[in-house]
Amino acid sequence: MKLKENIEIKNTLIKELDKCSKILFIPIVSMRNHISGEYDLACDGNINRILSTISLLNENIQIDITIPKNSINESFILSNIKPNQMINLIKEDYLYGINANETRKNKLWFKFINENIDKYDKIIFEPNIIGLLNNPENQFIYWCPVSNTINSEVSFVKEFADLDKLIASKYTTYVCTNSQKKYLEGKSIVDISMLSNIGKIHALNKTKVIYLPFRLSDKGYKIKYICNILKELESEYDFNIMYSSPNGVELPIKLNNVYKISSDRQFYNFMLSNKNVCIPFLENPDEILHMSLFEMIHNKTFVIGLKNESFDFDINLNDDQELKNALITFFNL
Repeated sequence: MKLKENIEIKNTLIKELDKCSKILFIPIVSMRNHISGEYDLACDGNINRILSTISLLNENIQIDITIPKNSINESFILSNIKPNQMINLIKEDYLYGINANETRKNKLWFKFINENIDKYDKIIFEPNIIGLLNNPENQFIYWCPVSNTINSEVSFVKEFADLDKLIASKYTTYVCTNSQKKYLEGKSIVDISMLSNIGKIHALNKTKVIYLPFRLSDKGYKIKYICNILKELESEYDFNIMYSSPNGVELPIKLNNVYKISSDRQFYNFMLSNKNVCIPFLENPDEILHMSLFEMIHNKTFVIGLKNESFDFDINLNDDQELKNALITFFNL
């Protein structure tokens, strides 16, 4: 898979942040284990996007990042920065809710912002409710990697659609797709410069593997549909199915040769770089652009996905119905 040549990777955000001396990142952290309730920082795309951004910034900038009190793998953040970078993790037990939706609505962010606003040159926020504050427009940036678009409603954020538009009318709003920009309008900017490489590990294996590294509860990945197709194919083809389930949700259908594997970041990269691994990715990146797609590019992962304007997948589908034949093609390679 590779990025199409017509996709321009701007660096507007990086240029803006490089002028600062102290920055606060307030991410939505959503990679929550449904059993323990812990947030896994090493498996969260929003955290990884921040790390990618930090890697492109000047080393003399002080960077603070809010994280949930009940999170694990803080060392992943600190081990993926430049040696001289100054990073501070802020853990407040009242800021992050039991899930991302609760975090987006938490009015206690107002208290936190009012107590800390004078400390920072820039505050980059993702919880939607923060946009209701009447803060200096040149100090606040709304980071909006997922929203409704001109073509689709996104189930887990559609209730924030009007608020997203309001925020985009007030603050510079960074989005990942043109479809988002056209929907939000206002001060929205498409910029994917922060989505960079995180390294590669090589693997040895001859058996074909279908890898599902996603949050299985996210309907956009169409996990149940993919599992139904795999169920139809398992009696005719020899392949393994591996899934990490970083939020503790199990596969919706019982399949043969299924292995639940670690969601550790290093092992994730190990899987992405394995040439016998295929990831069926049925979310449309023109509507929602996931950080993981850039990780797949840099690891040269074999990906089956829907035709779009941003990526040239290894197998491009006109619609979901073509997935079965595409998987057969992969098994026969």
